[in-house]
Amino acid sequence: VCAIALVAEDGEESLYEGRCEGTLATEPRGSGGFGYDPAFIPEDTGPEDARTMAELAPAEKHAISHRGRAARALAEHLGVEVSG
Repeated sequence: VCAIALVAEDGEESLYEGRCEGTLATEPRGSGGFGYDPAFIPEDTGPEDARTMAELAPAEKHAISHRGRAARALAEHLGVEVSG
């Protein structure tokens, strides 16, 4: 889970959350990413895909990342177009 809080100059508060749910692998796999990436199998890639976050291509990982989801929600609120 990633949460981003925004407090505007007028004091208005907004919270943007992104989630990436999944399971833990029995052993770390893959060389991409950091932290939990080699041990985390995201649900978003589908039930037949047992790759860890560290085994995904960067574009695949960014598309389902909890941080990316929260940041895209904030960008949408701000009216900022995000590519990729």
